[in-house]
Parts: sequence; structure tokens; C-alpha cells
Amino acid sequence: MYKDECDKRLVELTLCGDSGAFEQLVVRHKRAVLGTAYKITRNHYSAEDAAQEAFVAAWLQLKSLTVQDKFGSYVCAIAKNYAKKTVMRDSRFGPMFSLTNYENQEFDFDDQGGGLEDIFEDVIFEQLHAEVELLSDAVRETIKLHYFTGLSVKEISARLGVPEGTVKWRLSEGRKQLQKGFGVVNKKNKAADDNMLVARVMKQIQELELCQMKNNHQGLQEAYQLALEAVEGLQDERKNYLLASILNIGVQLERSEARMSRWKQAILDGHNDMMMCHFTSWENYHLDGQEKIDFMREVQIPYLQKHNFSLSVGYVYLMMAFEYFWEGRYEEALETVKQAKELLEPASDYYANAVSAVSAWNKMLATPGSIPTTRGEHIKNINGSLYYCENPGIIFEDTRLRDFSRCDSCILDTELALGESKVSSCGHVTYTFKEDQATAETPAGVFGNCRVYEVRGEYPGRGSWPPFSYYSTIYFCEGIGLVCQKVVTNGQKGRESRCYLLSDYEIRGGEGWFPLCRGNRWEYTDVWNDSHTTKYDAYYEVTSWNGTDAMLAAEEITYTPENGEVSS
Repeated sequence: MYKDECDKRLVELTLCGDSGAFEQLVVRHKRAVLGTAYKITRNHYSAEDAAQEAFVAAWLQLKSLTVQDKFGSYVCAIAKNYAKKTVMRDSRFGPMFSLTNYENQEFDFDDQGGGLEDIFEDVIFEQLHAEVELLSDAVRETIKLHYFTGLSVKEISARLGVPEGTVKWRLSEGRKQLQKGFGVVNKKNKAADDNMLVARVMKQIQELELCQMKNNHQGLQEAYQLALEAVEGLQDERKNYLLASILNIGVQLERSEARMSRWKQAILDGHNDMMMCHFTSWENYHLDGQEKIDFMREVQIPYLQKHNFSLSVGYVYLMMAFEYFWEGRYEEALETVKQAKELLEPASDYYANAVSAVSAWNKMLATPGSIPTTRGEHIKNINGSLYYCENPGIIFEDTRLRDFSRCDSCILDTELALGESKVSSCGHVTYTFKEDQATAETPAGVFGNCRVYEVRGEYPGRGSWPPFSYYSTIYFCEGIGLVCQKVVTNGQKGRESRCYLLSDYEIRGGEGWFPLCRGNRWEYTDVWNDSHTTKYDAYYEVTSWNGTDAMLAAEEITYTPENGEVSS
């Protein structure tokens, strides 16, 4: 997809949030960057470290690159500077060494007197011990077991009861911190080092997000542990903000008083307003009706206002509005959700949820017998494909986007070849690029050259929900987006089928098979229903788009007239 793009275009795409474009830049220039670093370090491992740091620094500072088609010379110049620093650092304390050389190497401790003592001179070894003692508890213990005791990665994994991937990460992080301890640290390069560490942490967090999107959350526990240990290595004001985001996942994995308490403290210390939104929903989850409304109004809102969590105040008003709705107090619900909309930030899915609620509830009050579904949808662009992000919030039923993202949260996979399928992590759902150049006739017009995707699955029962099967065919038209969706389900209510067709739309910007731009909107009507006693209309509008994340106000209205007749 990116191979034929020039460097200038790849830089532009990266600045728009396309991580796949930057990966292509790395692949394209890695050999030259490594060569530049090796000419100075004359050491393969040091050159690799310098190259890695150079690419991270280039990514962080990419906005400062004025001549965007000169990325290659730009990143090579950065690598040259990092390589020089490496040589200066390693030469200051005597012989060059790399712990990487000895990872998983077998030592004869009877003959070699403890393994590493014969590798370093006594003064270097004593300093190494001192630097190891400054590491965090988990990293220090792992470094000692591997390099001083001689245990393998597998043996350490068994002894500590953590995955082998966690052990490898601790060893890698320990080596980086030890190398820094053996070098010259000043205020100028400390900021750069901190930024690079943050970049690594953010990459680990992205891995965690991808695990969350999987149907069976495969690898989530290990990804959580890696991300948690990565963020705990930070030493600046960003630590607690990011830590709050990581601990949110930990609470979902295992809700305990200790985890909740630590999570809340990180939220307060890092003033993470978005995580405070999530915390408030956990805090009042056990309450209902007027009791919940009173708790939100009298306890939560004053506390949040006192601590300046303005976004969370808006979120609590949103929750309060939904509580009024469930109580049948529709006028109060509508007024409260309008308050929430004024307080929430457009870049959040909660704001999108408030927008959809205002619209859907007005329609409900104007049309007796209608039932609204409202939601704030969060779509993420990852390497050119679109994924549905499941976030804590207030919802009713699944909407169109949620309905066909059943294969590991994938909405649109642009990398699949025609006829190619992929299977979800749980093994029960398949996603297939079924047809190209298809035509869809809709009330909004006839759309040719459509891509057709198929989502098919069998879902086991869970809790009070019985097993059911699901089949959906989705039509995407380039430059327009979703134009048709046909759905068939077999479950507790028997066989149900629906066909959503595009009835109106407005595209203000964006490109591709699902163009995203603030103000883009799509309207759909259900023209094919087994019961023929209900009618469904759906509406979507992009309320925020930053090149990577889109927020959509999503609403569906079910019309069920008292006489059971529905006009077409």
C-alpha cells in the first residue's frame, strides 16, 4: 500500500496519524541509518540502539522537518548524533560492553566465579552492581536472576510466575537503564530520553488496545503487565496520567478494592479527566433510579467541580440524563443531556453520545410509539483499516457499526484481497472480502464499484443470553462510505432479517471507502423486515476527527405504531 509512495507523502500521512506510513519509512531507511551509526560505534549492538533511538526521535520531532522529501538524510543525521553520544558514554568508563551479548548465555559458575565477574574489570563490575540496585523492583530482580544467578528467560518466567515476554521486556528495559547509568546525563538529552521512553510506552499501550479489541482478549493479561511495567519506568509528570489509563484495564480484568484505590490515586495525581469519567461510572454502578440521581448530583458533581474535572462533570450529567430517561422522565432527561453537551469536549465519544441523545429524544417526543437507540461511536484508524473501539459509556442496543464489527472489532479491512477471509481470535467469526465492483441501489442513488464484505458467526450463550447465529453483508462505496447492510440473525426470537439502505448523506471531506471528516453524515432506512410491523431509521454524524480517531453521534429510531401498520 505504501511502497510506491514518496518520502514526502509518507511524512504527510504520518503527521495525519497513519502509523503504517511511518513503518514504511523505517523499512526504507533502516539500512542507511544502521550503516551511519555503525561507522561511528563500530559495534553492531550500539549501532542498533542508536538507530532505534534515531527513528523514535525523528517520529517525535517530525513536525519540525521542513523539507519533507529529505527524511532519509534527516534521520541519518539524528542517528549520527546518537552514535557519537554512545561512543562518548561507553568510553568514559573503560571497556565497551553489552549485556545483550550475554542474554541466555550459559555460565559455568564453579569455573568462572559467578558469571559476569570475568567479563568486566572489578571497578566496572562494582559500579554495575550499584546501578542495578537503582532499578525498579521487578526489573532489578529479573536482571539479577538472569545476569548474576544465571537463570534462563524460561526459568525466570517459571520462578516469578510471569510470561516469558514480560521477562524479556524487563531485561531489555534494564539494559537500557543501565546503559544510561554508565553515560553522561545532562538536562538537554534527558528530555529527549524521556520523550523516547514515552514513545515506547505509547507503543505498548497501543498493543494493549489491540488486545482489547479481540473477541477473546487473547494476550490481554500479558499486554497489560508489559504496559504497566513500561509506564512505571517513567520519571516525569506524564507517568501518573498514563498510569491511570493502564490501571483502567487492570480494573476491568479484576475489580478489587486495592486496584480501584490505586487507580483513583493515579487519576488524581495525573489529573486524567477521561479516566475520571470511567471511574465515576464504576463508583455509582450499584445504584439505580432516584438514589443514583441524588448521589451524582449531591456527591459526585461537587467533588469533581472541586478538583477541576470539567469533562467528568459533563459525563455525570450525561449519566444523570439517561437515568431520568429510564425513569420515564423524558423532559428532565432532555434538559439534562443538553447541559451535558455544553460541558463535554467534542473530541470525546461522550460528546457524540450527548449529540445523538438530543436528536433522538426530540424525535421520540415528536413521534409517539418510537424507541430511540443512542450512542457515541469511536472509530480508530490503524494502518489504514478501521476498528470499532469499545469504551465504557452509556448505551442501549447495538448500532450498525457495532453490529458488523464482530470480528475482532474490525469495521473495514483494506488489506484483504478479493476472496480472502480472516477468522476472529475466538474462532467463531469470519470476515471476508466477498465481492468487488458491485452495485447497490438505494433511496439516495445507485452506487457502483462497491466493495462487499461478509461477516458470519456463531455465538455461544453467555449468562442469560442464548446462543445465536449472525450473518451480515456490507457494501462500501469509495468516497461515500457504508451504503447498504443486510443482516440475518437466528436467536431467541427466531429468524430476523433487516436491510439498511442509504437514504441521504453529506460528505464534507475525507477519502477512501469510509471517508471521515467532521460534519460527514449518513442516514439509513430499513426497507426489509420479517415482521413488517416495525420500521427502523438510523443516523450517523462525525463530531470529531483527528486523522486517527473519529467520534460519531449514532442514533437509531424504532417506530412501532399502535395499529401495527408501518408506511413504506
